[in-house]
Amino acid sequence: MTKTQELLLFMEGRGGVTRSTDLLDAGFSAGLIAALENNGTIERETRGVYVTAGTILDDFARVHLRWNRCVFSHGSALYLQGLSDRLPFHLEVTVPREYNTTSLATNNPDLIIYRANKTAYPLGITEVRSMSGIMVKAYDAERCICDLLIARRKDGIDIQLFAGAMDGYFRRKNKDIGKLSTYAKVLGVGDELHRYTEVLL
Repeated sequence: MTKTQELLLFMEGRGGVTRSTDLLDAGFSAGLIAALENNGTIERETRGVYVTAGTILDDFARVHLRWNRCVFSHGSALYLQGLSDRLPFHLEVTVPREYNTTSLATNNPDLIIYRANKTAYPLGITEVRSMSGIMVKAYDAERCICDLLIARRKDGIDIQLFAGAMDGYFRRKNKDIGKLSTYAKVLGVGDELHRYTEVLL
């Protein structure tokens, strides 16, 4: 098997998309990567990200692959977690409070960026498959519900979206009320959650 075949097999095992750092770490030379890009075997999707010819990425995958500290949150996470059927008009991500978002914001002017402290940021991070089949970071269903409660408290949520997501979550067979309660306490919405669970459970 040639190095080109090995590289393509490596990329196909990752859904046809790979970061350049992963290719280099796997032992493929920068010269080989450049040569395959020049002859059209692979394509540079964005800085540091390559795809095999013909691979199409959705916006979730593009943001995730270039800025891997981003976690899809709020309406974007609701959609990825199946708690909303609304494809977000603007993607929403959460990053650590100290994260430099200059490049992220410049390259994605419609992106809505939230910041979270060291306690809140990692709470509920999981991986879900985007529309183009790439695994991306998003908050889990329980974190989504807590973020809804926070937004509701601030009158910053569409009522239909809120009601649909809450109803959908509490109808789920795989809901984790214990985890939800823990998250709610950490994020300061324990009382709000208690009021809703009295009605919905």
